[in-house]
Amino acid sequence: NSYESNAQIESTRNIYLHNSSNELKLKQSDLQNSYYTLLDKFNRSKDEYSKLIQITNFEYLNLDQVLLEQKTVNNEIQILINLLGEKSNLKLKYEEDFLSELKIQSNTNSKSIQNSKKISKLTIQIKDREEMLLKFEKMFKQAVLQFEQYREISSILKNDIEENTTCLNDQEVILSTLHSELKKLDLDIHNESKSILKKEKIIMITTEKEEENFIKIDEVQYKIEEAQKETELINKSWVQNQNQNVQLMNKRDEQYNELKNVHSIALVLDRKNRILNREIISLSQQVVQHERTLDTTKKNLLRLEENFCKKEGKSSELLNENEYLRHSYIVELKENEKQSLEHANQLKLLKNELNEIKNLCAEKERESLSWETKVQTLVEYKNKIKLKDSDLSYIETKKKEIHRMQIREKQLKKESKKIMKNLELSLLRHTSIYNKAVSKFDSLKGNKINIQSFLKKLENLRSAIEKKKKECEGLTTCANNLQHNKLELECKVASLNVKTTNVEKDISDLTATIKDLERL
Repeated sequence: NSYESNAQIESTRNIYLHNSSNELKLKQSDLQNSYYTLLDKFNRSKDEYSKLIQITNFEYLNLDQVLLEQKTVNNEIQILINLLGEKSNLKLKYEEDFLSELKIQSNTNSKSIQNSKKISKLTIQIKDREEMLLKFEKMFKQAVLQFEQYREISSILKNDIEENTTCLNDQEVILSTLHSELKKLDLDIHNESKSILKKEKIIMITTEKEEENFIKIDEVQYKIEEAQKETELINKSWVQNQNQNVQLMNKRDEQYNELKNVHSIALVLDRKNRILNREIISLSQQVVQHERTLDTTKKNLLRLEENFCKKEGKSSELLNENEYLRHSYIVELKENEKQSLEHANQLKLLKNELNEIKNLCAEKERESLSWETKVQTLVEYKNKIKLKDSDLSYIETKKKEIHRMQIREKQLKKESKKIMKNLELSLLRHTSIYNKAVSKFDSLKGNKINIQSFLKKLENLRSAIEKKKKECEGLTTCANNLQHNKLELECKVASLNVKTTNVEKDISDLTATIKDLERL
């Protein structure tokens, strides 16, 4: 009896649920129809809105053209007004001349014939001027009429634009209301579809229960035992997943520490870049000092030439000694030139090495960018596991620092190019001064030279050569330091490569574990 009563109750429930599901389906169909009608209205209003925008843009263009035409008409009117003023002034002048000539005619009877001719000419000219004035007046009236027409057109266009803007604002409000209604309908449809699915599931479950009621109680107990076993297995798998999550958290902490190390390396590179900037500034100052010393040597050479021309009267032995000393110093100058060229070549090689290092840094930055994308994917997975959002802000700060480093590298490239240009100019000046000195020595072979002035000159040249040697030694030390820095950077790049490979392996392992977890 109890079983039959339960079966009757469940059958009544099934009938009720079936009827309610049919009602909900009808409601859903009605809502879908209303949704489609509202979508059609929304699309139509969108099309009308786009058409109105096109019309307003066209009217704005017409308004601009009308304003330009108004400006041109105003300019023409001003030109015509100026011409009318000039013509009126000329008319007054002609009238004054005519009156003066009439006075002269009354006083002198002998020149009456000539005056009559002049009067006739003046009358003809006055008539012509009057006709021109009438034409200008007509032109002025026409321009005024055109100006009034343009004013009326511009006022009409302004009114049309205002009306169109009001219509557009109204339609924007209507569109916003329609959009909100569409969203509400979407939510209602979604909720009702969920409720329908739930009720359909309930109906299916009730039908299954009706079929299962005919099965024996022993089978139900057996299923309950199997369900308990499955729950135990699920609990075990849940414990395993928790352990895996703990491992993933530990790996995430390790990667965070590696990112801190990368940040420290970036700070060290910033410091080295600052040191290089200071060295570049010092080298540029040295180049300026070299230019000043070269200018002073030029002035000294000119003074010595003047002294050579003024002073005469020494023996040929001194000339031979001076020539011997000159040849020896020329040889020293050539050796110094060779050394300077070698140093310039070394600087070029160092520049090429720096460019290679910069290219390597750019490649590593690209790899770091790819690594950052991978880290972002990891962060997404971690967000799924409900981790904190602090890692994202840290990665964004790292990106900003990398961008700042790239800008700094570009500035260093520009400064290095400027320094190389200054070095090339200094070498060219050095060669030109050397050629001038050789030509002057050749021209002064026949003249007699003062020993003391020549010795002073030689001492000055020796001091300049020693300064150049010291500067070259400083450049070699700078080059050695740059090479040392290059080696350090290469070592750091290699270590970073190893770390990136390790991180990529860890990422692949993490992705595999996450996929396994999703499958479970």
